[in-house]
Amino acid sequence: MPSLSHLPTLLRLAFSHLLPMVLQLALPPYQ
Repeated sequence: MPSLSHLPTLLRLAFSHLLPMVLQLALPPYQ
């Protein structure tokens, strides 16, 4: 279990990985 001090880093990592995938799903493909 990660400590609370690592939580912001984990959140930033999660957002940096999930945000592009969510945008790809939400936006129509440009190809």
